[in-house]
Amino acid sequence: MFIVALFILCFYTAVHAAALQLRDLSQHAQDLATLSITYMDQQWDEDLGFINSQYLEFRLNVGDHLTRETLWYSLGLLLRNNGTDHDRAVAAIHRVLDNQYDSPNTSFHGTFRRAPEEPTEPPAPVREYLDFDPNWREFCGTTLALLLMEYEAVLPADLVVRIIQALRLAAEGTRKRKTAPPRYTNIALMRSFVLSFVGDRLGVPDFVEHAEECAQQLYELWARDDDKTLWEYNSPTYYGPDIFALVLWTSYTNEKSGLVKLGDEILDGLWSDIGEFYHPGLRNFVGPYDRSYGVDMLTYQAIVGQWIWLAVGREFAPIPDLSKPFDHSDDWCFAVVVALLSPRTRIPAAVIPRLTNFTGDRTVRRVIAHTSQKTTTRLPYTPDDDPQRDRVVTAWLGSNVMIGAQASNDDKVRNQQFHPATIHWRTPTGGVGWFRAVPTTRYIIAKAGPGLRLEIAHPLPLPKRNDDNPRTFAFRMGGFSALDRQAEASALESGTWVLPGLTFSVVTNAVVQGSIVRMQEDIDGLGRRAMYAVNFTMEELEGVIPWLYIQVLL
Repeated sequence: MFIVALFILCFYTAVHAAALQLRDLSQHAQDLATLSITYMDQQWDEDLGFINSQYLEFRLNVGDHLTRETLWYSLGLLLRNNGTDHDRAVAAIHRVLDNQYDSPNTSFHGTFRRAPEEPTEPPAPVREYLDFDPNWREFCGTTLALLLMEYEAVLPADLVVRIIQALRLAAEGTRKRKTAPPRYTNIALMRSFVLSFVGDRLGVPDFVEHAEECAQQLYELWARDDDKTLWEYNSPTYYGPDIFALVLWTSYTNEKSGLVKLGDEILDGLWSDIGEFYHPGLRNFVGPYDRSYGVDMLTYQAIVGQWIWLAVGREFAPIPDLSKPFDHSDDWCFAVVVALLSPRTRIPAAVIPRLTNFTGDRTVRRVIAHTSQKTTTRLPYTPDDDPQRDRVVTAWLGSNVMIGAQASNDDKVRNQQFHPATIHWRTPTGGVGWFRAVPTTRYIIAKAGPGLRLEIAHPLPLPKRNDDNPRTFAFRMGGFSALDRQAEASALESGTWVLPGLTFSVVTNAVVQGSIVRMQEDIDGLGRRAMYAVNFTMEELEGVIPWLYIQVLL
């Protein structure tokens, strides 16, 4: 009896040792994983068995706890494998699986509740993204696949059966999904992997074929112009899941799958682009941003910063001070997933030095993709960047200042995640000041270039929609010490704005609407900071296009 028990113990220990462990990772990855897991330890609710959310908006609108992030935590617990980690991970996975929707012929079939506090089923009439999030299929599905690929041997048999069934439901739901076109980059990438993995594992040819079809469509969209760009372009948050999904394509799919070759090519191109747009001195990407939840990566959690940490270490990574509150803190839970993939992550050698040292002033131009809109309006001073067919990005990076802009003609006014024009600079306190345009119209021509100049124009869209407000320019700026009231007023009157660390002139055919509004103030380790809002508007004149020039004077 003792010999049998000893054999079982030795076998169990050997199996656990064979699974990927924290000590198997690079030092950068170990540091990243340890801090992420420790953070989630602190957010763990032992009574309910889920991670607590620290994001106020989520707590107010969805719930107090997190299903997706709890799955990420379970990966971290199995990676650390210390004390009760294994048992906690198993229990946590079971609880998350209890929160999957099994409702065939509904739009939410196979996805997961974002929080266990959400209703058993979304209330009618069901509103996508408000009452449920379809993207949890892809986020949770990729994580469940990783759990099987790295830790199936150490999971109880009944849990493995449940994970496989959950993956089947997620694949069924995403296969029928109509709101994940190839241009929805991060979700399309993860969707292709989930379908490929589940189809291969369960022998469902339709899933595999659809995965290959989706991957090919995404690749063709990426490769249709010489610049080879993802549709969700220059996104500090969503470049993180993009890289994650592409590593899954290249390292965890069937070697005969087309995802492997396509993923390798896209991943190399993405890292090359990151090297062009990232400024290691300012620890930020130059704009514009198609989708971003902040302007300064040192004050909010942008997932691509975790991949940069993996490449060059914490010293050079664009990560907020983890000892203080920062925005989008729930995204820090993803860092352990990034770390876990480190043995399979390949970053081009030529990119690594560009993540630690600024390599000199440069101008960058990219054609992102063809737009769906056409117009007869052209501006004589931007003939190369009028988005008749394309979205065009221009950027200029200097040692202490960088400017980015996008010319685009969309089918609707984009939301606040879109930053069509940005300026970043070094402040006297060593921080990063920032300036951003807020979208007010769907047709924007913005151009950045050498000479520290930013041009923005709002050609009148044809036909005009109710959400268009082309005669208004809206801006936000911050990251610096609060101006005194006299400076706030005089900046507008003179047309020369003197901000901490940066001075620029503003010339426009519009007029200031109201005054500079001090939107918020807070106290942090850098001292007093503020965020300001300022709007310009132009009266309606037949055939006159609103325009605005900003000249940085340093």
